[in-house]
Amino acid sequence: PIYYLDLDSNERVLVKTYNVGLGRIDSTKPSGMLTPLGKYRLGDKIAIYKPKMTGFHNGKKVELVRVFGSRWIPFDREIGECTASPDGFGIHGVPWVPGDKGELVENLDSLGKYESDGCIRLATADIEELFAIIITKPTTIDLVKDFYEANLPGVEKGQ
Repeated sequence: PIYYLDLDSNERVLVKTYNVGLGRIDSTKPSGMLTPLGKYRLGDKIAIYKPKMTGFHNGKKVELVRVFGSRWIPFDREIGECTASPDGFGIHGVPWVPGDKGELVENLDSLGKYESDGCIRLATADIEELFAIIITKPTTIDLVKDFYEANLPGVEKGQ
């Protein structure tokens, strides 16, 4: 879920809930998967990817939308009780793959599953919406095993 915090009233408001994909299960990690736990500040070294844009990922030159979808928002720094450094982690779109006619289309199969290298994946429309909402605002992400463990700021609106 994404919340907005009204600093004047100290009220938080649920904006939207997204279906995401997370890191593969890994019992050697404190989180039990490749996605870390903890509170991170999101960074400003963001990226917008379009088909045919290339870059390097894992030492190989790749078409970036095939790995990160259309947007990349990196974790920037640890704020508290993190199980891993923010380096290399972020929120991005689902990978794009060749469709029936050879055109690139988003692959939604990884949503709701544990298949990434640790990043959080969203559908293209969702990552583009989230990107537009948070890109100009200081934003933190609190990654927890259970939503009810989240230490959310402010008070729920209406309570």
